Amino acid sequence: MKIGIDVRHLTGPFSGIPSYVLRNIKALENEADIEFIFLSDVKPSDIYNLKENNLRIYGKKLNHARQLSKYHRFICKVAEEEHLDLLWMTTAEIPNCKVKNLKTVVTVHDAITITNPEFHDWIGRLRFRLHLKDVIKYADGILYISEWSKDIVHKLYSPKKIETVIPPIISEKIFVNKKIDESEDLNKILGDEDHFLFFLGALGKRKGIFLIKEVAKINKGVKFVLAGRKTNDTETFLADKPNNLISLEEISDNERYLLLSKCDAFIFPSYAEGFGMPIVEAMLAGKIVICSDLPIFREITDGNAIFFKTGNVNDFSKAIAKFYSMSQEEKEEMIRKGLEISKRYSEEVVKNKLISFFSQILSEGKR
Repeated sequence: MKIGIDVRHLTGPFSGIPSYVLRNIKALENEADIEFIFLSDVKPSDIYNLKENNLRIYGKKLNHARQLSKYHRFICKVAEEEHLDLLWMTTAEIPNCKVKNLKTVVTVHDAITITNPEFHDWIGRLRFRLHLKDVIKYADGILYISEWSKDIVHKLYSPKKIETVIPPIISEKIFVNKKIDESEDLNKILGDEDHFLFFLGALGKRKGIFLIKEVAKINKGVKFVLAGRKTNDTETFLADKPNNLISLEEISDNERYLLLSKCDAFIFPSYAEGFGMPIVEAMLAGKIVICSDLPIFREITDGNAIFFKTGNVNDFSKAIAKFYSMSQEEKEEMIRKGLEISKRYSEEVVKNKLISFFSQILSEGKR
């Protein structure tokens, strides 16, 4: 099975989509029946997350997003030259390649541009709808990362395609048999405080960081630790933060594991998400999750979280109080359920689903 995979997102900020792409590649790259050809809109030397590997990467340098059609023509050319069996576009867009026997699969991560248009400009919203129409028209298979994203697409269209829902990989390798070393820098920041609530994600408005700041002002006896990449909202957020709120940027993997391991609970007050991988990582770390009441969060936790009304500071504060008032037995039961739920996202489970789906697409015969 020769697969061409779009890896453009492995060149930008390492957020949800690039993490999804890279985890899938790592899970599948040692499969004897799979050969990857990597495609990107930058020079191969700029794909930093694949630099260390001796891989076949094709890059077509683009200077502007409007040149997307040029990139698509480039993809089709490579698909024909390499005799690809399958082309995997990892975001909701598709080149209309008229290549004999080529099958195309597209991943639809979310539909936030439709459900929460306030977080995207009008160009982004229009582009998503136009690309999605092409996906519905030309793709041989559609891969959704959640039932929620599938339901949103089906409310707009009725895709007559081979479809499946396969979540991202959240590997048990993160914590199982992993030695977590203490970090001197983190210990200096946290001091003697062993109790804190932890948030992990981009430090932007959509993630609910301003809600955390307001809740921290109300709950002065609780320490809040936030970690993630900086956004355009970060400086405004830091301007008047209370003393019981600590903000960290560019933490290492070791520090990430350490914070997840040491926190009392994980908080995720996002207004809109396509999935929410840190939530599953928190459950995998044996932590209770306190999060906004989004349909996607109820789906991925199977309802095993403390939910509060999205965007509601008082309800968020009450959810935190509820957590700290729980008995040890209640906490242990939620932790047990969370660990069980997290197994659905293991590398082995997700990898087998991907291979089965690709095989199904290829077995459908010629277009």
